Amino acid sequence: METAASIVDIEVGMSPAALDALAAEVEGERIRATARVARMAHQVGCTGVHLEDGHRTVRSWLMAACNLSKVEAGRLVLRIGVAESGMFRGLDDRKVRRGDFLGLFRRKDRAIRYLAVCVVGIPIWYAVGILITLSPELGAAMGVTPVPRAADAFMWCYGGLAIG
Repeated sequence: METAASIVDIEVGMSPAALDALAAEVEGERIRATARVARMAHQVGCTGVHLEDGHRTVRSWLMAACNLSKVEAGRLVLRIGVAESGMFRGLDDRKVRRGDFLGLFRRKDRAIRYLAVCVVGIPIWYAVGILITLSPELGAAMGVTPVPRAADAFMWCYGGLAIG
């Protein structure tokens, strides 16, 4: 059996690449353990075991049984409560090619729609990318005093966009 001192000695002598690999392995183990606890919490919530154990909520059961903080237990309870949307789950049944950028241009109607969306973005790009970014230079050329700052121009632009 290795002692804590021998484990530290081994890790101190490791190369940076070996330490990175060890860190990735430990992170993977942590993620798998968290997933197991989340599945267990889901099962506890479905069966009501937490009530038999004297806890009103799954979160309080997690805090007691797994020695988790309120935040950790709450995060796990939220994690098990999130479900995939029906639209996303429906994609599994269909034969949709994902990540195919050129698929946007294979049919004429789809290519036109894609290009139309890009054209709609041109005024926004012009306003933010050109006018706002270059507002100090444009303000100085127009004789505005004090010369506007780009940060202020961004603030007013996005404030106006948010208000509508």
